[in-house]
Amino acid sequence: MNISKEVKFWSNILKIPLNQFARPYIKKTSSKNINHKGGFGHGTCNARIGDARLSEKILMGLKSISDYYLRKIYN
Repeated sequence: MNISKEVKFWSNILKIPLNQFARPYIKKTSSKNINHKGGFGHGTCNARIGDARLSEKILMGLKSISDYYLRKIYN
């Protein structure tokens, strides 16, 4: 995985400047079953939010999306 390429990918997707990203971490694995063919292939991205009100709004939005999909699955 090309670290700088993936950081640029997430920077573009999230519309966040490159200097706002902390040091990337790539988890080592011994599993040979993991591949990125046909999958997302860009890893995951963590976000830290330093504003309590913004954090609450984001968490409420995520809960709303989660509730929506859970209703679709179980109804």
